[in-house]
Amino acid sequence: MDIKMLPAMPERQLQIAKAYYSDEL
Repeated sequence: MDIKMLPAMPERQLQIAKAYYSDEL
């Protein structure tokens, strides 16, 4: 996952991404 893309993400999508990657780990 590219950290540089995080600021460009909407908050909702960021939360979804966090939940997804947290589940992956």
